[in-house]
Amino acid sequence: MKTDVSTTYSYFSRHMRNCTATIATSVTLLAYRMSPDEPALINEVVEASYLLDLFDAGMDICFSHDMGKVPSYEDTYPLEPILLHFMDQCKSLMSERNIKLNLRIENPAIINAHVYELRTITNLIIYEMILQTAGKLSVSLKNKTITLAAEGFYDVPKVWEIFQEVLATSGVRFTYSQESCTLEFGV
Repeated sequence: MKTDVSTTYSYFSRHMRNCTATIATSVTLLAYRMSPDEPALINEVVEASYLLDLFDAGMDICFSHDMGKVPSYEDTYPLEPILLHFMDQCKSLMSERNIKLNLRIENPAIINAHVYELRTITNLIIYEMILQTAGKLSVSLKNKTITLAAEGFYDVPKVWEIFQEVLATSGVRFTYSQESCTLEFGV
């Protein structure tokens, strides 16, 4: 358990510091009117704020899992709108990194699950794929399966082992390699 707590802390604190620094720097530039491209800077602040909230939620979920707490609330979980919303929230990051997104959706499912945990962890996995992609990201939703494939993905984060355990407690099989990962919901 000590290793899991350390892994969780290291992963989330690094990302939360990055988001906080982005917000602080951007707001300072806006306050002193030092940016010629205000709309882009505002979008950056909005995106960093969204991601900061996501990392905070993910850290809470992983720490709760590390401490043996089991989620109790289940609800209907539509995969398509949640996936599309997250991709929209990260469009500035993808644009900034020149990522070409190939998004394919076929027969998206509605499942009954621990919505908060699954939505958060799924979005964190997609974020990590976006962050490490070196050009092209393919995202496919078919029925109850999300498949992600990235060019140049170089480092599977250690925290994914914890994500795998969290997802398994909610009936999701999460498998991954250096180039791709799959989330199979309701297995």
